[in-house]
Amino acid sequence: MNASESLILVDHSGQSATATDKARELIEEALAVGALIGAVRNGHENEQAAEAQRTVKGVKNKIEEAYRAAKDPIVKTGKMLDLTYHGLIDDLEREYARLGVLAGQFAIAEKRRIAAEELLAKEKLANLESEKLAALAKTTDPVEQSKILEDSSRKAAMMPLPSAPDRAQGQKVRDDWEVSVVNVIDTARWALMTGRWEVLDIGIRKGPIKDILRGGMKEIPGLKCTPTIHASVQLPRSQKLIDV
Repeated sequence: MNASESLILVDHSGQSATATDKARELIEEALAVGALIGAVRNGHENEQAAEAQRTVKGVKNKIEEAYRAAKDPIVKTGKMLDLTYHGLIDDLEREYARLGVLAGQFAIAEKRRIAAEELLAKEKLANLESEKLAALAKTTDPVEQSKILEDSSRKAAMMPLPSAPDRAQGQKVRDDWEVSVVNVIDTARWALMTGRWEVLDIGIRKGPIKDILRGGMKEIPGLKCTPTIHASVQLPRSQKLIDV
């Protein structure tokens, strides 16, 4: 098919793609042939249906080849762009990740430091409370008891509070998990027992399922398998070799 008969036109500068009038004309002609087939009741009508399928498939193949011919240069350019991008960015990403790990280790140390300060502060408050109760137990004088309470409150207020974690300007630190699969069957069994299906991403492979059904199995648990028949056609070799 020469340039004047192209089915898809790509405007690289305008970043657009359009179907040509020729493509729409071929589609309308193929659909018109198929529209004449309303039922297949005998051998002659079956041959007509097969011929209509060949016409539709021939146009479909032409459009697919025009699509690939138009897209291949774009795909190749995209792959080269990806290679260039990763060549530029890979070292930066590795360094960014390395520095993030170091900063994360410091954040963990800060978290432990603050936790230790909080624990120490609680111990000091507990000791102060114990001292206050012991002092109150030693006297029944209201004036002395009031003095003890005031003194205890003053000491509690003077105790240093745990410091805030040290953060660089613009730095964000969040807790996270690294998750890797050790035994997916154990995980699936746990999800089944607990009902935590949100942890799984389950799908089926239709090819092997169809092979099992063709082998004689009538039902597969959890699936609705309905037998059906589809008729297809093959184009002559001369129709497959289309110059786009």
